[in-house]
Order: sequence, then C-alpha cells, then structure tokens
Amino acid sequence: MKSWQLLAFVALGAGFGAAYLSALAWNVRLYCTGSTLLALFLHLLRFLGTAAILVALARAGAAPLLSSVAGFQLAKVFVSTATLFSLEAVL
Repeated sequence: MKSWQLLAFVALGAGFGAAYLSALAWNVRLYCTGSTLLALFLHLLRFLGTAAILVALARAGAAPLLSSVAGFQLAKVFVSTATLFSLEAVL
C-alpha cells in the first residue's frame, strides 16, 4: 500500500474520530438534560456506525484498519487537549 493511501486512511480515521467524539458530547448533553430516549437512540447509532466502519476497514485489510485507528486516536488526543484548554480558560 502506498504512503498516500495510508495518509488518506489516517485522515479518514481522524474525521471519523472527530465525528464520533462530537456525537459522544451531544449524547452526554442529552443524557444530562433528561432526553433519555433520544440519547439511547443516538448511543445505538454511534455503536452501530462504529461497528460498520470498523468492519468495512477490516475487510479492506490490516493496513487501512490500523491507519484509521491511528487517525482516530490522533483525533481523540486533539479533541481532549482542546477541551482541556477550553475548560482551563473558563476556570
């Protein structure tokens, strides 16, 4: 697999990670405001979407799967760092 293809899968994983984490934040807000039914539906959609994407990547091969997971982890680090800094600015 070429390096540009691996970078494309890293970018795909980062985009998926950012979308997953924003849906998670929305899910937490829904649980906290008492919209339990909508929160459960979104929770189910997040898990099914994650499973579908990971299965599709696994079928594409080990390199695309691992590259996408690396991109997901990078997104998680960036989002958590940005959240931490924004919380420190509030405090």
